[in-house]
Amino acid sequence: MRPAEPLCSFFLELSKSLKAKSLEDYAYDALDLVDFLDQLPVPTDLLSAAEDDLVAYREDCTAHREAPDKPATWRRRRATINNFYDWAVQERLLERRPYFRRRGGRDVLAWGATTELDVRHLTWRQWRFLKQVGLRGYQPDGLIDPAFRVRSPLRNSAAAELAVTTGMRLREFSCLLDIEVGPPRRDASRPRCCCRRSPNSGCRGWWPSNTRRCRSLICIAGPSGPRW
Repeated sequence: MRPAEPLCSFFLELSKSLKAKSLEDYAYDALDLVDFLDQLPVPTDLLSAAEDDLVAYREDCTAHREAPDKPATWRRRRATINNFYDWAVQERLLERRPYFRRRGGRDVLAWGATTELDVRHLTWRQWRFLKQVGLRGYQPDGLIDPAFRVRSPLRNSAAAELAVTTGMRLREFSCLLDIEVGPPRRDASRPRCCCRRSPNSGCRGWWPSNTRRCRSLICIAGPSGPRW
């Protein structure tokens, strides 16, 4: 008979809490997944499917079919998959789900989810190359590139250094314009520099007139040390 186990036992359990129309929709979704897994280059079944197989099914349903699923349709299919694997784990047919799921319920099957990171860590060598060549205008051999056309390479590299070394988030990032920093002092004292303090430190910072206050406090340090 079709559908065979373990789907028969799964839908028997669902029938205790769902109406006939919902069971019908879930049955069609489950059979569609079974057919897809059976047509893979290496056929598999529900209890042997891996995360990559289920991600491929999501991409097939939402992008590669002649009539891709709408968000509401895919959410129903995803609910069927999640309910099945929750039941399989509860019945000890599986030790765990074949895909990772966060506490909030989001997983690789969620609409718009991706298994590839858009943001990756840079090695120190990659970061130095970006800073020296991409931001400061040096050639890979350490000589200045005469074709580099940027007005403020030191400012750009300093801003990138601040972002990398402090871990500031995008909404916390602010800057000082050249016009906001006074000219060098006649007494040849050290030029002033910008420091960043924790918002929980309780200090009061100096703020440029056109910067928006965020979580990071900015202060000005002179020859005698920081002035809060």
